[in-house]
Amino acid sequence: MSLTLRAWLSALLVFGLTTFMVVHASRPTAPAGRDAPVESFSEARALPVVRELAGDIGLRVLGTRGARRAEDALVRTLRGIPGLEVEVQQAQGMRFGSWALDYRVRNVVARLPGQSPEAVLVSAHYDSPPESVGRRTTRRG
Repeated sequence: MSLTLRAWLSALLVFGLTTFMVVHASRPTAPAGRDAPVESFSEARALPVVRELAGDIGLRVLGTRGARRAEDALVRTLRGIPGLEVEVQQAQGMRFGSWALDYRVRNVVARLPGQSPEAVLVSAHYDSPPESVGRRTTRRG
């Protein structure tokens, strides 16, 4: 075998091994199952909640039956997590700009009590706009 052919084969082997290692190392880890530690995120525990909100309940427009069902589902799920304190806040107010908005909202609040003066806030909407159930939809027109 000639020196040039050996050099090309060696380069090809190094390239192939490097490519394999890069592809293998960049693959996402497998989703955590239901048996994942409570303090870890688990796709297996979260997915049923997402399916209930977007699939079973559907539209969750503020002030509708769907929004109340979503609130109830979130409260039930959060109360199933040991150590969380869960409450529903009712808030209302007026906002003025080029128009006036009188609003009434209900917030699901969950706290994990502790001794540290530091805190982390995670916030998300559980309502949806009138044209969507909170997932990607296809528009016709």
